Amino acid sequence: MAHLHGLRFVPVQRNRGIDAIVRAVPGSQPILIRVQRSGELLGDAAQPLHRAGKSKQPAQLILIATEERTSANLFDDLPVDVTIINSTSKEVVQQVAEAQAMNLVRS
Repeated sequence: MAHLHGLRFVPVQRNRGIDAIVRAVPGSQPILIRVQRSGELLGDAAQPLHRAGKSKQPAQLILIATEERTSANLFDDLPVDVTIINSTSKEVVQQVAEAQAMNLVRS
């Protein structure tokens, strides 16, 4: 739930595919969120969200990626209806790594 700090959401208990529902504007489609678990492949996290979203259509499905993708799962077959965004900590680590790589190139 720490990954959702700052959002108005309702936590979802005992649902394998959905961790939270973001409170959207009345009349708009719900936003269903799942956070990638530690050690879980991105594709393995996206599938339960996709299945849960089928029964809640229309809905926007968002998966928060918390771990780096390895070359082994870089081309996982991910559902097209699931939007993947980086967690804040993952995004910061990625930006720092990219900045360091750019500095090495310039040197």
